[in-house]
Amino acid sequence: MTYKDERPRTRSLRIGFYSVIWGVLWTGTILISLFWNQHYQRLETREVATNVARANLRSDHRYRRWNALHGGVYVPSATVVQRRPLPDSVEEAEIITPAGRSLLLIDHASMMDQVYEFIDPAEDINTELKSLDPLSRKAEADDWEKAALESLQKGKQEVLEVAEIDNKEFILFMRPFVIEEPCLKCHEQGGYRVGDIRGGITVRMPLDKYGITRQPHFKIIYLVHFFGWLLGIMGICASFLVMRSRITERENAEAALEKLRNQQEQILTAAGEGIYGVDSRGITTFVNPAAARMLGWEPEELIGKNQHLMIHHTRPDGKPYPEEQCPISAPLADGRIRQGSDEWYIRKNGTTFPIDFISSPLIENGEIKGAVITFADVTARKKQEEDMVHAQQYLQHIINAMPSALVVVDLQCRVTLWNSEAAKIADFALQEAHGRDLHEIFPLLGDNIADIQSTVKSRRIKKMASVHSAGREEAGRFLDVIIYPLELDSYAGAVIRIDDVTERVVMEDRLIQSEKISSVIGLVEGMAHEINNPLGGIIQGAQNVIRRFSPELEKNVETAEKYGIDLVKVQSYMSDRQVLKFLHGIRDSGKRAADIISYMLQFSHVHDAPKEFRNLQKLLDSLLNTLMNDDEYRSKPGYSRITFVRDFDPDLPDVPCISSEIEQVMRNIIRNAQQALSDPENPPAEPRIILRTRHEAARNSVIIEVEDNGPGMDETVKRRIFEPFFTTKPPGEGIGLGLAVSYFIISVGHQGVIEVESTPGKGTLFSVSLPLDKS
Repeated sequence: MTYKDERPRTRSLRIGFYSVIWGVLWTGTILISLFWNQHYQRLETREVATNVARANLRSDHRYRRWNALHGGVYVPSATVVQRRPLPDSVEEAEIITPAGRSLLLIDHASMMDQVYEFIDPAEDINTELKSLDPLSRKAEADDWEKAALESLQKGKQEVLEVAEIDNKEFILFMRPFVIEEPCLKCHEQGGYRVGDIRGGITVRMPLDKYGITRQPHFKIIYLVHFFGWLLGIMGICASFLVMRSRITERENAEAALEKLRNQQEQILTAAGEGIYGVDSRGITTFVNPAAARMLGWEPEELIGKNQHLMIHHTRPDGKPYPEEQCPISAPLADGRIRQGSDEWYIRKNGTTFPIDFISSPLIENGEIKGAVITFADVTARKKQEEDMVHAQQYLQHIINAMPSALVVVDLQCRVTLWNSEAAKIADFALQEAHGRDLHEIFPLLGDNIADIQSTVKSRRIKKMASVHSAGREEAGRFLDVIIYPLELDSYAGAVIRIDDVTERVVMEDRLIQSEKISSVIGLVEGMAHEINNPLGGIIQGAQNVIRRFSPELEKNVETAEKYGIDLVKVQSYMSDRQVLKFLHGIRDSGKRAADIISYMLQFSHVHDAPKEFRNLQKLLDSLLNTLMNDDEYRSKPGYSRITFVRDFDPDLPDVPCISSEIEQVMRNIIRNAQQALSDPENPPAEPRIILRTRHEAARNSVIIEVEDNGPGMDETVKRRIFEPFFTTKPPGEGIGLGLAVSYFIISVGHQGVIEVESTPGKGTLFSVSLPLDKS
């Protein structure tokens, strides 16, 4: 208690002592300033007077030179009171003007004597020419002038001195009078030469005319310094009083600070997290009990030691951990707060434990003084996180093992979980799907997204079978979709199961197609033979009628003459009445019906002809040459504009096949492409058919593709394109059996696959896959 009572008094005495010292220093400063200002004013006065003296001398010198240059000046004799005698060598020292006036020639010295007489006595400026060898008493030098002339003779340029004369300060200034060429007229007889010093010009000037010395203005300086000193003393006294009044406030603040420090120590002691501080070098300055307990050290064992070298010097794998790479020590370098959860500390016994930390720099006046580090042992939390990750991975492995695609979404149809099968179907990476909208990452669902979203929000089970979607493939895919509502304590959404049933649907379509073909076979087998016989009679009868009326047959002519008939006239009659046209129509229709029966008979059995290895490139080249040289081909409008592009694999192996049947299939496909490209309503600008072959080693097969850039077909036409008797051509131009027969030849006769891909406005691609295995 005594210490606290004496401390304010001691501080007051100390402040009083410092205040007296400041008062003495301030008084000394004012006196020094006063003396300096006096000295500076004297120097300034002397400088001003000196400059005035120099100016007078320069003016006198100009007058003298002017006089000397002109050999003197003539003035009226009556005005000359006194002049220096001129040398005998000077001619015309006195002249009479034509008007009878007498003029005397006076030298520069006499002229300047008369000029000086005009100087106002009140100016107290005296200018004289002095010499050690004077020509007159007036030019005799006094003691100061003699000493000055001797200095000038020794080479000094000017002599300046301040002297007190009759209790007044005068400036005495002398410069040399140097003999110049014009001066020799008067001084050559004295033995002077150019450059000799004849004497000196002296100027006497009182200093009080050119400065503030002994003037009232100097009193102002005294007053300014006095009031400045007085204000300073008053300020020092006021500062002493203010600082003394604040001693009590500071004492109270120190007491509050001491109380706060005690509270902080109690908080640090009671804190469950580890807290310690380091200085700018990383040396530990304090450690709370929780930190010491977690680290296994006593606080005094850590204080004064480098924290990084004590508890963070090695990585968990045993490799050294440089301090410059440590994020906990980084604030000591750049002053930025660091926090993280991927660090660890080393206990006294050498074991490690993971931590969460916050390292905050201590900055004072822009300088980093140290840092405070707060950390917590997160071993239990890390174990829980690892268990959770393991559980998530276990769950992810389970759902990834399922053959169906599983997608978990929330009520807004944002993906929260899905398996690898879903990623494969959607062609979207697992890690990129979380949080994304279902329609964004699963475009395969197409227009069904809105229906799925409404079902998810309604929280009911719904099944959607064979949902078709074009997706990212032009051929499209078929999906079975089942939506299961999902509700947990804090989560609501749905699990969507998606199965890619494209192959199943294709197989079903093929099965249906085969069943359709099989159903046609039973009909064809029964009626083909029944129709063929009368149909053959009709065709043969029509052909024979036409031949019996022909005048080109000799037998017809003989029989007609026997009965007196002119066959030429009969031919003309039949032509005019279109009888021959009708007969030709009966024959052509019969042939067309026969072709249909021929196509139908191809469904009734599988060909038993042996397959032979054929070069498809030669087969296709031969087919194209035959088509392009066909009269029917050249007669079709628009066919000549079509460009054929051959893109054949040069390393294509030979294929076991029945070449006539493969040629028939390719002819049907190419003719369909030609008809599509020659559509008069919407012809392409550059019609093109591409024939492409390639070898697929993975499936041990050869692929033949026929691609056109025609109008394409919609999904409905595409699904029925191989059905018997289905055609998009106008009546009379097709019976819908060409592609059905082609399908039968490839799928049944060659155990291959024929497929079609088409998009309206983007053309059509037929693909034929033939196995290389002859068996």
